[in-house]
Amino acid sequence: MTVQRFLVLLVAGAIAMAGLLLGPGVTTASAHDALVAVTPADGGTLETAPEQVTLEFSGSPQELGTRVLVTAPDGRPVSDGPVELRDTTVSQALAADLPAGTYTVEWRVTSADGHPLSGTSTFDLAGGPPGSVAQADPTTPSAATAADTSGSLLSP
Repeated sequence: MTVQRFLVLLVAGAIAMAGLLLGPGVTTASAHDALVAVTPADGGTLETAPEQVTLEFSGSPQELGTRVLVTAPDGRPVSDGPVELRDTTVSQALAADLPAGTYTVEWRVTSADGHPLSGTSTFDLAGGPPGSVAQADPTTPSAATAADTSGSLLSP
């Protein structure tokens, strides 16, 4: 065997070994977590005020950077206490005695893989006499954005 052929086989073996050791991790892109559900549902109408807002994700978000801001129809915050993380859910308690109207939920979390996720949703709290249900304003846009990484009012 010549020296040149030996070197070619040695380099080919090293490349093959590197491919076996690094191949699966290098070629497989890890998927980012995503928002699976929001409770109360985005655009939903409730007859009674919820005690909390809950966000369900496809993976377990990190505590770092997690924020949930719920605002009343007049723009004042109605979030009450710290955000609570449990497995794949993020919950934010709400103040008592919420007035009727449209509420906005702005959220931001850091996914399990370290990428920021943020979005917005809304829900309506019905008003008027017992038994009546307020309808959502069809001109009010709502967006459940699961991967908006642009600037936000929720910056740490």
